[in-house]
Amino acid sequence: MKLWTLVENTSCNENLKNEHGLSFYIETQKHKILFDFGQSDIFLENATKLGIDLSKVDIAILSHGHYDHGGGLKKFLQINSFAKIYINKNAFNLHYNGTEKYIGLDLSLKDNERFIFIDDELIIDEELSLYSCNNAQKTFPINPYGLKVREENNFIDEDFIHEQYLLIEENNSNKKRCNFILQQNYISLTLIYIILYFFIVYDKITVTSKGGALYEWRSNTKGYGNC
Repeated sequence: MKLWTLVENTSCNENLKNEHGLSFYIETQKHKILFDFGQSDIFLENATKLGIDLSKVDIAILSHGHYDHGGGLKKFLQINSFAKIYINKNAFNLHYNGTEKYIGLDLSLKDNERFIFIDDELIIDEELSLYSCNNAQKTFPINPYGLKVREENNFIDEDFIHEQYLLIEENNSNKKRCNFILQQNYISLTLIYIILYFFIVYDKITVTSKGGALYEWRSNTKGYGNC
């Protein structure tokens, strides 16, 4: 698997632009994947400079329904004519920072026929699957950090049920390895639960988060994870 950061909050290359947001381009043995779209068309501009042709992407995935990860959706639909876009069914809910600033997606795109709306999990094929763990029991309360969702005329605390994680499965020398791609720059409790669960079948787990930070876990002989 190969991964390129197309855009995020910072840039160490003066030829590549940055913005508050995230977009990854990923190549696996079977797929060319776009994971998130940033908040503008900078992801496309940087991809062109890197020699990456996003018109050949065959699968696109939106991690959650905020503008800084889905703002480039419209541009991607224009330059790529065939890739299906996998989105959590709650992504087009009305997301706000507080009660004034709308930070959700462009609602005019909601009915696009290329969107595939998914629930708690979806196995795309033997290599790719998506998980949100919304149906899992939560051990600790979720801090909304001032974020809200508008339901009719009421604002309720954000519950983050529009988020999803991408699992990329690799087979190498008869050993299974999985790579988790997520949208945040921290490791959430939900993700930790997923990692512990998947140690049953995987020898090694690598997590890529915002900024391209990598975290790696290997299972020990007792079936638990070592960091």
